[in-house]
Amino acid sequence: LVGSEMCIRDRYVIGHNAKKTIFRVLKFRKRNKGSAEKDSLSALLVADNTNLTKEEVNAMIEANKDMGFICKFHAIVGFFRFLEGYYMMVVVAASKVGRIGVHKIHRIKETKLIPFFKMDQGLASSAYEEKYREFLNHFDLSQGFYFSYSYDLTSTLQDQALLHLDRLHRSERRRAPSDTFVWNHHIMLEFNLLIDGQKWFTPIIHGFIDHLKVFNVGHVFSITVIARRSRHHAGTRYLTRGMNDHGYVANFVEVEQIVLDLSRSTPDLPFVSSYVQVRGSIPVYWLQEPHVYNPKPPIKLHPSDPFYSGTAKHV
Repeated sequence: LVGSEMCIRDRYVIGHNAKKTIFRVLKFRKRNKGSAEKDSLSALLVADNTNLTKEEVNAMIEANKDMGFICKFHAIVGFFRFLEGYYMMVVVAASKVGRIGVHKIHRIKETKLIPFFKMDQGLASSAYEEKYREFLNHFDLSQGFYFSYSYDLTSTLQDQALLHLDRLHRSERRRAPSDTFVWNHHIMLEFNLLIDGQKWFTPIIHGFIDHLKVFNVGHVFSITVIARRSRHHAGTRYLTRGMNDHGYVANFVEVEQIVLDLSRSTPDLPFVSSYVQVRGSIPVYWLQEPHVYNPKPPIKLHPSDPFYSGTAKHV
């Protein structure tokens, strides 16, 4: 990311493929005081889908070398807007936690919030803007948030295999995987509608991932456990129970165990198995009121759905 920390000039996001042979550029216009650009990301974003070479990118940077370097980042988390303008949250530090075949899996370690406007201390709203920004800065993504550049962590191995077969046979019988487990779906929605989002969008999941290798009788196995938490009707224990009006249950988690025989597998013919379990809150309207003196608060059923229409949607 290049531009000005004070946001007095345009900013440019430069992305590249793994081999650094193809580059693309996103431009975010500076926002003038009192303009209506804060109300729409489309007024700030200029997307260029032209593939550039490394030499062309270096020439662009050289021609605008007075802009300055802001930061290097691994992925765009999403875009936020409070009172005065847009922010972009990016992953500035990540660690590899494992791999599935040739696909590396990363865990977020640190994020950075970058404003696309200049704070005006003379505005009465600036105090509230600063307050909301501090709230967002205290949101910790270093625990339980994962991404991969080449593997779809939001879908099971079975779903990805079936979609691959459909593409080979040019079939439209099955739809694309659900966005249920895409944690940053909402904060990237406007951005993805404006550009070819698949080139810039990195799905992030919330949950748990662990990976290890097992050696047994001349065979080497790779075992990966992925727990994906649904973005629908999410909340902490006791405070979020049952289901909502759309049929989504609280604390819905899909757990997948992937076992890959590294001794016999090839990129074209993997020897792999996948076992999936799902769990979630009971799909009826119910709640528990937490109490400091009662570790097991009583369950209270809500009588607002006598025909169990919400349960039918869940099923």
